[in-house]
Amino acid sequence: MQESMPVILIVSFIMKQFLAPTDFSDCALNASHFAAGMANEMKAKITLLNVYHYPNPLQSLPVEIMVTTDELKSDTESALKLQRRKIAESKPWPVEIECLSRNGFSAQEINHVAEELNVELVVMGMSGGGFARETFVGSVATSVIEICRKPVLLVPRSSTFKAPVRLVFAIDGKNFSRLPGMEFFTDLVRTFQAHVHVVNVNHPKDLYDKDEIADRVEPLFSDLPHSYHFIESDRVDHAINRFVSENKADWTVLISHKHHFITKIFSISHTRHLAFHSTVPLLVFHEQS
Repeated sequence: MQESMPVILIVSFIMKQFLAPTDFSDCALNASHFAAGMANEMKAKITLLNVYHYPNPLQSLPVEIMVTTDELKSDTESALKLQRRKIAESKPWPVEIECLSRNGFSAQEINHVAEELNVELVVMGMSGGGFARETFVGSVATSVIEICRKPVLLVPRSSTFKAPVRLVFAIDGKNFSRLPGMEFFTDLVRTFQAHVHVVNVNHPKDLYDKDEIADRVEPLFSDLPHSYHFIESDRVDHAINRFVSENKADWTVLISHKHHFITKIFSISHTRHLAFHSTVPLLVFHEQS
């Protein structure tokens, strides 16, 4: 009697990818450590990215500071490998980390690489800033959240990785749409068995229907542990930060909405303000077109 051959089942597994841009500062190094902790739990690999900018060769520069693009690239690649070693030595996480060096403008190149690699998440450090910096200059991180269609996680300088089990998802229930990257959010919640506090902040003079807002956003959260909270305040950013503090939330989650051109010039978006002043990691999704 002929023996039957054993059946071998081959399962294809596509690993998630996180992008961790770095300028080699302490803040960026901390965000890279944070990304490694997340990647370990979520079975992802990391690409460390440094974007350097080579000056316009037509501009006159002192001879003593002239460098070639090859020299700049070599220096950044060495620095990336050093940062990768620091991450590996700090925690025994079996996380695959690749290094990538690109020439260009930081925010635009980060967005380009995120699309090129089709990453699930961009993880960046956020050190905060004063009013003038926040209003008129911004930072690379806040520029990225304005143009990047991938989810962006901004990590404050003082944050270390721990399982995010209490998430505050701030919404505008009157203007809510399906978001790209929500599959990642669902995976995040399930991986860490988190609870989502869905917070809607309305101006005290606004008329709104709680049930109508809840019905509108329920399809997004229906399969996840969640609860709804409605707050009246004329300062959205302050109200969200206060709720996060009072409820000891681990992360804040926001939707970066498009703003009218005039609004962009003459006011600070809630997302930008929270990015500069949040004391917990801030996960930002970009509104769909």
